[in-house]
Parts: sequence; C-alpha cells; structure tokens
Amino acid sequence: MKNRPKQSICEQIVKMNCIHLLTLAQERLSPMWYAFFRLPTYTGMRRGEALALKWSDLDEDAGTLSTVQDRLGHSDVKTTIDIYNHVYEADETKALNRFIDFMDA
Repeated sequence: MKNRPKQSICEQIVKMNCIHLLTLAQERLSPMWYAFFRLPTYTGMRRGEALALKWSDLDEDAGTLSTVQDRLGHSDVKTTIDIYNHVYEADETKALNRFIDFMDA
C-alpha cells in the first residue's frame, strides 16, 4: 500500500463540500445539471471551459472530451487567453459603454 500524503484540514473540507454538492445535485437536479457539476469536479476543468463545451466535443466511442484549447491546437489555457484576450477586453469596453449610456438616459 502506498503512503499517501496527509490531507490538510482545508483539503478535507473542500473534498467534503464537493461530495455534498454532488450528492445534492444528483438527488435534486436533472441529470444534465449533475453532469455539469461533476465534470469540473473530476477533471479540474474551469467553469469557462465547461460552459464552452459543445456536444461535438464529446467522442463517446473513444471516451474523450475536447476543450477549446484542443480545438484550437493550443497547449494550455494561458496560450488561448494570450491570443484572444483583446476580444474580451473589447467586449468589456462595449458592455461598459452600453451600461453608462443606459444609466445616463
């Protein structure tokens, strides 16, 4: 038997909260929502990555799931952010300007 490193109190609390969240989701929500919460919990996928998924990203035969980085051929999330960051900044500026116009009206 391998010696596992001892979990800190914070790690134990996070693990218990994840188990509690998934149990509640399975009992009270639709299977779709349960899968939505389970996916990032078990894969480490970020919220944005999970929200960007499409059904075409799922290969049931191979048992694989592609992320945006996989589709774009990027090695990691940082590369994608570095390349497309200007798009988000422009969208933020547009949204802010629309909000200011709305508030001034």
